[in-house]
Amino acid sequence: MTLRVVPGGATGDPGSGGKEHALLSTRLSLSKKSAYAGEPVVMNYYLLTSGVNAALEGFAKNPSAGGFVIQQLNAEQTDEPYNEGGVQNVKTRVSSFALIPTGTGTFQVGGGVAVVSTDSPDGITFFGRALPFDSQRQVNFGTSQVSVIPLPEGAPAAFQGDVGSFSLKAEYEKGNVKVFQEKRIAVTVAGTGNFISMSRPCLEKEQADLKVIAEEGDGSYRITGDGLAGEKKFTLTVIPTKAGKVDAGSVMMTFFNPRSGAYETAKSAPVVFEATGDDSAGRMSFDSEDSRGFDFNPFLAGGVTVMAGALIALFIFWERKRMRIIRESVKSGNDGNKDEKEDDAGERILRYIETSYRADDRASFLQYADRALSLAEKSMDAHKADDETRRIHTGVKDRVYFYRYGGGTIDRAAMEGILRDVKALIQ
Repeated sequence: MTLRVVPGGATGDPGSGGKEHALLSTRLSLSKKSAYAGEPVVMNYYLLTSGVNAALEGFAKNPSAGGFVIQQLNAEQTDEPYNEGGVQNVKTRVSSFALIPTGTGTFQVGGGVAVVSTDSPDGITFFGRALPFDSQRQVNFGTSQVSVIPLPEGAPAAFQGDVGSFSLKAEYEKGNVKVFQEKRIAVTVAGTGNFISMSRPCLEKEQADLKVIAEEGDGSYRITGDGLAGEKKFTLTVIPTKAGKVDAGSVMMTFFNPRSGAYETAKSAPVVFEATGDDSAGRMSFDSEDSRGFDFNPFLAGGVTVMAGALIALFIFWERKRMRIIRESVKSGNDGNKDEKEDDAGERILRYIETSYRADDRASFLQYADRALSLAEKSMDAHKADDETRRIHTGVKDRVYFYRYGGGTIDRAAMEGILRDVKALIQ
């Protein structure tokens, strides 16, 4: 028996006279037809069956999602009754994807070719009894259109592109910490919105004598309504380099809330503690018996102290400078200097990309490449770029977002290719 499967419809077995058990068709649905840039859209894939059991085995051709970061979701398979043309079907959700818009405009998404296993009671007869048999076939899915609108102007300086409605909680051990030692702050961001490419929270107050390292932790989210809900964890490690009271302000995250249509900021309680100067690098202790005869050299200890302090100061200086550059470069729709000419902005961001490439700083490289592509897109719109230039831009942007948000690991060869293409677009 052969089943012909078409997207968006149902066809019967040509040799069955259109029996209900021969029906199998596909459906694609989007959680919303219009979304803001950065706002998640959930894309669901369904199989409609009647009289035949079917299960998705995988995709022979992946769904299309140009202009989006796409991530497959671990959504529970669901069955529900579905009546079509007087025929009772079972509508089964077999796969779901989260789409995060990276640009604005109108896009066609979806499609793809899936491998489906089916069984039919008309397969074989054993001692006069019909038994099911399993077979695999490929089925096509249709596409759907979604419109992506830009975020409104007036984004705060702290905005890094997050879209949703979030709350923030920060927890850390109270009490003093010694100079040059770590205090870890566990941060949990919860709510609805884009958890896939969420930026790291930051401290409200930047201080020269406080080094901050932000690390991304685990996250979990689920489909809810027309989007995603869940939580994501981060760790902020703060290292004081000067004794005294440390008031780092709140842990904060600024985001655009599609429901209120406004930019909002989630904050924790202030992070306040005391840094003591009791732990000097020159104070050395040895607990093993082998160390009892060790001769303490104050000049050597002093040299170690000076060297350690110099290295930490240098590292802090570079980190603060790098983070300042990033904050200036990721402001949505704002280049950090409204009077700066387009050519100057392009040269500046190219210098950042090249510096990151030479230093093999891959996170910063992708950050600056993303900013350069946004700048190039504005230039293309202003100068009415041709289709070939736009095709190159789309290809580079897809690669950058794959490595930055899609879980890909970028190597030197890929960095070199992206740098070459970005230079061509900017220059």
